[in-house]
Amino acid sequence: RLAHKTRVTESVMRDEIRRAASQRRTEAPAIAVAPTVRVRPAEQGLMWALVHRPVEGLAAVAQLDDEDVEGLITGPVFKLAASLVDVPPDVLPTLLRERLSEGEAALLDRAAETDDSAAPPPECVNALKRVRYQRERAAVQDEIDRLQNTTAGGHDALMELWARKQVLSRKLEQLLEGPSADYR
Repeated sequence: RLAHKTRVTESVMRDEIRRAASQRRTEAPAIAVAPTVRVRPAEQGLMWALVHRPVEGLAAVAQLDDEDVEGLITGPVFKLAASLVDVPPDVLPTLLRERLSEGEAALLDRAAETDDSAAPPPECVNALKRVRYQRERAAVQDEIDRLQNTTAGGHDALMELWARKQVLSRKLEQLLEGPSADYR
């Protein structure tokens, strides 16, 4: 049934189960991240910095909030890196790779392969914060639209949402005025 639901042949499923049992693994094998997965230049730049310039990379990752990395495929990499602040910089890339899943480590390795960062770490942080504010502003606008389309939409709730949208728009404008507008 599992093979049918996952659209994998039964023989492949049996082989994977046997292989995992022979190695005494209790977890399912990690699914590698496809090489076509789109990683934003800002994400790639931060991962590159974590490998090649760990001090700068850690300083930048420390500026990110959980909401900044929410929904990003690289979010677990940044969260783990932020938890390794006390690690010596020369040990960070190796320790980070060891603690990541196979797919996350592949993303990190792919970002580190380039000769230079896509953008400086502070600009990468600003770009990721812009993405977050745009996402939040769109969610607020959806809520405003929903309230306007219902007869029970309270005036106070709408005013609160409009105020929140204005705050997010101001934050976005401040970030867009900075030098990192090109690294999205």
